Amino acid sequence: MFSEINSKLISALYSSDDDEEIARIADDMSEIGDAVFLRPIIDVYKRKIESSYSHYLVSALGDIKSSEVPIWAWPPRLSMRGFYFT
Repeated sequence: MFSEINSKLISALYSSDDDEEIARIADDMSEIGDAVFLRPIIDVYKRKIESSYSHYLVSALGDIKSSEVPIWAWPPRLSMRGFYFT
């Protein structure tokens, strides 16, 4: 059951171009807090770094409960364009 919900959220996150919908999906992912969401959130963040909603993705990463957060993913670096992941 949970894997189906997670799969639908990941699919919706990757397929959406609407910033508000991405923020809503990221919020849903952060409520669940499953480590499977780490990579999809980082991937979409890299795609949407210029968006005014990108901070929702960074916030969602902070709510993911995992001891396997990649060293390259956290903490994000701050640049003139905003946060970015190396």
